[in-house]
Amino acid sequence: MENKMKVGDLVRFSKNNMYAKKLDTKWGLGLVTKTHNDHDTEVWYAKLETTRTIARDILEVINETR
Repeated sequence: MENKMKVGDLVRFSKNNMYAKKLDTKWGLGLVTKTHNDHDTEVWYAKLETTRTIARDILEVINETR
């Protein structure tokens, strides 16, 4: 399954990944700020007030940018 994300997409951690489920409650929703390559994306988290580079396969898009 291909997981294409664009800058501006609203994302959260996938509920299918045990590790990601724990981070989802701590970090909340994030906003994609940059896509690095086929596997990683940079996400800004309001709760953390910073960005983190995250593997796309543990994220799911909640709302796509137009």
